[in-house]
Amino acid sequence: MQASSLLEEMRKEILSRLKKIEGQARGIRGMLEKDGDCTDILVQISALSSAARGWGWSSWKGVCGIVPLPYQACVTRQM
Repeated sequence: MQASSLLEEMRKEILSRLKKIEGQARGIRGMLEKDGDCTDILVQISALSSAARGWGWSSWKGVCGIVPLPYQACVTRQM
């Protein structure tokens, strides 16, 4: 696979995961607006938190297990 194809595949995966996280956040907001069960809300907040922590590095590592060139400087600065 070419680097541009890998980058496009990663971008699609990242966008897909972000949409799922956004959906979880909207669900939590809806539960809060409707005065939902506290325990259910806390469970959903925990799930959202885990999803937000878990997607980042695995998504940016890329399909081949390396950080794509356009993002290497960003990752290096953060480490």
